[in-house]
Amino acid sequence: MSIVQSALLTCKIEFRYLVPDNTYRDVISSCYIIRDPNTTAPLYIMFALHDVTEVRDAKARYYEQQMKFKNALSLSIIEAQEKERNRWAEELHDNVCQVLTVAKLYTEQASIESGKTESLQRAQAMVETALNDIRHISSTIKPPSFSETSLPEAIEELVSNIRRFIEFEFHLDMADAIEEQLSTDQKLMLYRVVQEQLNNILKYADARHVSISLIQKDGHMLLTIHDDGKGFDSEEVKAGIGIKNIKGRLEAFGGGLSIQSGKGKGCELQAHFAL
Repeated sequence: MSIVQSALLTCKIEFRYLVPDNTYRDVISSCYIIRDPNTTAPLYIMFALHDVTEVRDAKARYYEQQMKFKNALSLSIIEAQEKERNRWAEELHDNVCQVLTVAKLYTEQASIESGKTESLQRAQAMVETALNDIRHISSTIKPPSFSETSLPEAIEELVSNIRRFIEFEFHLDMADAIEEQLSTDQKLMLYRVVQEQLNNILKYADARHVSISLIQKDGHMLLTIHDDGKGFDSEEVKAGIGIKNIKGRLEAFGGGLSIQSGKGKGCELQAHFAL
C-alpha cells in the first residue's frame, strides 16, 4: 500500500547523492500529506528537501576530535605511569638494594668473626632472597630502553625471567622489518601487553608451550599470544585488572583486543592497532 493510500500524515527518506565534484551530499526528504478531516482522502502533498551534509560533517569532526583528545589523554596517562615505574625501579635498585647489600656484607663479616651460626645463615639467606626479589621487581617495572635493545630481545628477557619459576617451550615469530615500522611508544605498548599476558600464563595457565607472533596485515599490526594451558570459560571469567590495562593501552592507539579460550583448550589473545 502506498503512502498516499495509507493513513500516514508524514514520511521521511534519507539518501546520499554524488555531485559533480565527486563528493557526496546527505539529504533528508520529508513528505507532508494534507488530508480531508472527514474522509482522510489526500488533498495536498508537500515535499521538503534538507541538505544535512554540513551538520553531519561537523558531528563527524567533533567525534574525531573527541577521540583524538581521549587517545592523547590516555597516552599522557600511560607516559606518566611509565615514568613513575622507572622512578620506582631506580629507587629500588639504587637505595633498597644498596642497603640490603651492606646488610649482607655485615652478616658475612659477623659469620667470619663468630662462626656460621644457624641464625646468621638464615639471615644471610633471607637477605640474598630479598636482593634477588627486588632486582627482579626492579627489572620488571623498569621500561626497556629501545634505543639499546630491540623488541624481540626485550620479550626474550621477559620469557627468561618467567622461566625462573616454570619451564615451558617458547617460540617468537617476528620479522626484523616489523620493528622498523613501530614507534618507541608502540614498542613499549606491545612489550607491556606481552608482559601482562605472560604473567597471566604464569599465574593461571599451567602451560607447556607459548607462542608469540607479530605480523602486519591490512595496515594493522596483529599480535597473537597463544598458550596450551588449562584455559577458562570466557563467558564465566570476568576481565581482571590486567586485561583492562591491556585494553586501555590498545585503545590509546586506536586498537582492540579479543580473547578465545575454553576449559582445557588453552588461550589465544589477539591484539591489533592501526599503523
